Amino acid sequence: MHNVEDERDQIESETDDDDDEDVICWPLLTEKTIQSSENKIDFDYFEKFYVDFLLNLREGHSLPQNIIQTFTSGLKSLIELVHELLKNENKNSRTKYQRSTTTSATDDSILLTDMKEVISNVIARMTDITKNEYSFLKLSKKYFSYTSAKEIKLENSDQSAYYIPIQSSIQQMLNKPDVLTMLIKNVNENVNRNTIDTDLMFNYRHALDAKQHEVLKNKPDALLVQLYIDDIGLTNPIGAKRDTQKITMVYFQLEDLPDTVRSM
Repeated sequence: MHNVEDERDQIESETDDDDDEDVICWPLLTEKTIQSSENKIDFDYFEKFYVDFLLNLREGHSLPQNIIQTFTSGLKSLIELVHELLKNENKNSRTKYQRSTTTSATDDSILLTDMKEVISNVIARMTDITKNEYSFLKLSKKYFSYTSAKEIKLENSDQSAYYIPIQSSIQQMLNKPDVLTMLIKNVNENVNRNTIDTDLMFNYRHALDAKQHEVLKNKPDALLVQLYIDDIGLTNPIGAKRDTQKITMVYFQLEDLPDTVRSM
């Protein structure tokens, strides 16, 4: 019986591993390590760290603000629970130090009042960050130059368009060292491959039309930006209302990025 269960667990584990290979992880949601030697650990640092975490969580998984607020509420309760556990642990350990009342304080000891003040400040910051959309976006702009979509009212009062400047989006992308590194590497590789075989066209940069382009003639290393327009259905694509609920999206891609990350 145990052998059958072990084999089943092994098969499921291998299946999970195969599935993981097909999943592209959201590049921003990486494990964050606090480097105390490089940063001053204070409440402002905590606020920035938590805003960064929530921003990556929200944008990476397309979560609405009410979900972020629910997450913060649960995390606050968890911190308060940890505080109560620490109080109980302190009460149980207090008898160990009653015999030597003159013992000086060490780095391993902390007053419960001080700990409560720290936790209260942490919870207050967390609450202020997610109390409403305005506060969250304000702090996102403060720490990370986050650009929210601009609303454009259309002729029909019930319809609006939302626009994020392309220049701002590209600047945000290139501010990430990993993106810039991949872009430069991919451009150089394509240039080298085209040099070896000029009959092959790896992107628009190698086309005859591109060689006559006014911008590329003067700046051959200029970024290639492709614009697309699509109608995105918001209902069941095979349902009766498949053509009634659609939004038109205009978006771009950086042609010089590798294919594996170009659409992320």
